[in-house]
Amino acid sequence: MAEHEYFLDHYLKYGLELSFHGEIYNHKEINDFLSGYSSSNNLDYLYNAELFLYLIHFLLNSNLDDFDDIVGYLKENQSYQFVFSGDGTIKSEFNFLIATLYGSRMVNGDFVFSISDGENMAISRDVVGSYLLYYGHDNKPSFANSRRTLLSNGILDVKTFKPGYVMFNGELYPPLNPPWNKAANPENGLDLDLYIESKNLLIKLLKRSVNMRVNDLDEVGLFFSGGVDSTTIAKILRDVDGLDVRLFTVGTKNSKDLGVSKKIAKDLGLDLEFRVVNEEILRSEFEDFLLIGESKNTVDLGVGMTMYLTSQLAVDGGFETILTGQGADELFGGYNRYLDVYAQDKNSLTDEFRGDIEFMYEVNLRRDLAIANFHDLNFRSPFLDKDFVRFALSLPVDYKVKSSDDKLRKHILRDVAVDLGVPSYIAYRQKKAAQYGSGIHKIITKKVLPAYQGFSRL
Repeated sequence: MAEHEYFLDHYLKYGLELSFHGEIYNHKEINDFLSGYSSSNNLDYLYNAELFLYLIHFLLNSNLDDFDDIVGYLKENQSYQFVFSGDGTIKSEFNFLIATLYGSRMVNGDFVFSISDGENMAISRDVVGSYLLYYGHDNKPSFANSRRTLLSNGILDVKTFKPGYVMFNGELYPPLNPPWNKAANPENGLDLDLYIESKNLLIKLLKRSVNMRVNDLDEVGLFFSGGVDSTTIAKILRDVDGLDVRLFTVGTKNSKDLGVSKKIAKDLGLDLEFRVVNEEILRSEFEDFLLIGESKNTVDLGVGMTMYLTSQLAVDGGFETILTGQGADELFGGYNRYLDVYAQDKNSLTDEFRGDIEFMYEVNLRRDLAIANFHDLNFRSPFLDKDFVRFALSLPVDYKVKSSDDKLRKHILRDVAVDLGVPSYIAYRQKKAAQYGSGIHKIITKKVLPAYQGFSRL
């Protein structure tokens, strides 16, 4: 199996050298920002790598002290006190670092990049971690989207590059005001007017996030389980004019997800492609699948194999970009384990959500993105839009989980789904995790693993 390295757009302009891979979704907002500062007000409309390059160029040629929000973020973060002179202005030798940090923060997108002015070098990825990035040192820092690539080059101490961090001249610096930043926990209790207002803003932010992620596409796929997360995205996609939407589902013959997915796709009038899997198929794919991921626990195997087979289905259908429902459970309390946290200390649950989002890159995203890389697919996750994440994390616990034995959870998201037109039988359906709902986890644990020769190392 081949390793898939990112194809990097490479630009040399304005005395800067940029390598960039990914998408900038709020390109209109940034183009408007740049045009507002242009004396000629006649800038070309820019996208992705060119836009990011010009943004950094603009910031480097501006007086960063004039941007109150930059200075405010820096002063609030104890890690950046060293960048200020005695008179409270930013030291000139840190302009490149601050321009890169602030430019990365302004961008809403999925990306990795390196940028240099000949003297300074900065490397980073987006604040959620939508693309894999690893690094290690062998005389100088080396980077790759695969841990295996660095190991094969003789670099033994391979580390995961933390999302949003910037490596500036070999040193790591944290992001400015990331969306998981700890804030005072909101008041719990259900204020009806505030609940309705919060629900409406979630709808607005989620629609914006979905639309930004498909506005450059004629067709898009969606990993679909028939649960509230993927069905909410499906309903928004259905209402995008001129967009060809295809749903992809895998499951065993009598699995709940497969049956429900067929029904909801018909009710929404969307095309569904599905694959019925069995023990023979799982056995034939298992060895190749194991070579992709690093985790060997049975939960990851079940989730990963479900996504692996669904990705195959999407590739066979000719699709390159797939939306996922990743992030909804971490933001709205979807996992059963949150009930244990609630029982111990309800007020700590928001901090649990924040921590799960901050370190999601080490858990679910690492697995999913390794699968995406292998299949040459672009995964885009609307629930992980940083503006949506920031607001969702600000909501009271009671909007999401109502008690320590709440079997449904994610209440405000379910109400959002109904307001968007998702049928109640889906919006308020108690959902099993994909690996269980698809029936795949049971076959792997009961049939595939016991017969697998490498079982002892799993």
